[in-house]
Amino acid sequence: HPDQARLRASIASAKAFVKLGHDVGGSGVKVKPNDLPAGVRHEKTIEQIGRSLNELGAYAADLGQQIRLEVHGGCARLPIIASIMHVADHPNVAVCWNSNPQDLEDGGLERNFRLVEKRLGYTTHVRQLGGNEYPYPQLVKLLQGARYNGWLLAEENTSPKDRLAALSDERRAFERLLAQS
Repeated sequence: HPDQARLRASIASAKAFVKLGHDVGGSGVKVKPNDLPAGVRHEKTIEQIGRSLNELGAYAADLGQQIRLEVHGGCARLPIIASIMHVADHPNVAVCWNSNPQDLEDGGLERNFRLVEKRLGYTTHVRQLGGNEYPYPQLVKLLQGARYNGWLLAEENTSPKDRLAALSDERRAFERLLAQS
């Protein structure tokens, strides 16, 4: 946030979540960069986000928690995330891939994946693995090639009537993707 008091409050809130994650046996906390505020140079915002992540990364490391920057909001383009991560060089700060439509821009999925693959965290969001809206077969191959050993989290944007059946469908789609790659 451009307002430094609000920025410090956000960092304090994130630190409280890190402490909570530690206390309940979690492994990390996801944070979102969200926007590039109007009237502020993008480079300045990217620098501020990166420095804030370094502060959080150092704090979280002492508690055994990973800071996971979700590819989200107005910062959802991977070249922006890569620029943030260039500043956020603390080894405890990672990227939470979010399977966004923007992943297909700026040169395509593979190019964007390569921008952050060495900084992927232990969580990756996926949606409707059996659908055709996102190239999950290609993403799974890229994750396997990078020897990704984190979690794929199903982040559904619908509320199916039969949740168990929907979860079973997702599991079968996941197994098909693994078999194909």
